[in-house]
Amino acid sequence: MDEINLGERIVLFREKNKMSQKELAQRIQITPSMLSQIERNNANPSLSTLKLISKELQVPLYYLFMTEGAEKDIVVRKNERKQIGSRDKRKPYLELLTPDASGNIEFFEMRLQPHTENSHQLMNHEGEEVALVLKGSIVLQMENVEYVLHEGDSVRIPGLAYHRWYNNSDEDTRLVFAVTPPNF
Repeated sequence: MDEINLGERIVLFREKNKMSQKELAQRIQITPSMLSQIERNNANPSLSTLKLISKELQVPLYYLFMTEGAEKDIVVRKNERKQIGSRDKRKPYLELLTPDASGNIEFFEMRLQPHTENSHQLMNHEGEEVALVLKGSIVLQMENVEYVLHEGDSVRIPGLAYHRWYNNSDEDTRLVFAVTPPNF
C-alpha cells in the first residue's frame, strides 16, 4: 500500500484553488508557520483542523488521505466505484463514476428505491449539475417548483439553486449526474 503524503495532498488542493499558504492559514485560523509545518509533514494536524482545511479547499476530507496512485487512474471499473452513502434501501445510494475529484467535474450514478428521497430538505451547492434519468421516474424539487422526469429526460440545475430529488413511484430509479466544480 502506498504511503499517504498528507502535506503534499494539502499543497496540491491549495494550489489547485489558487490559494496562498497565508490565505488558507487565515481562513482556518492557524498561523502560516503551522500550515507550513503541516504541508511539510512536520506537524500532525487535529481532525478539526483537517476538516477546516478540506472545507476551505472544497474537497471531501477523505481526498486528503488518498494516495498518489489513485489520482493517476483514468478508468473506473464497475466493481471498483467509490460508494457514497449506504446501501440501506431507505437511503439514496451514490457511486462516483470519475476516479476522484481532482478534475473539474464529477460524475455520479444515484439510485433511489421507491418512495425515498436524497434529502429531507432542499440543499444547494456551488456550480452546475446536469442529470439524466436512466431508469424509472423521479421528482426534482427546485426552489418552489417540482419537475417530474422520466427515463431519458435530462435537466440542468444552476449553481446555488436549492433542490432535492425524490422517487414517489413504485419502482427503483437510477440517474447519472455531473457536477462542476466537484463538491462531494
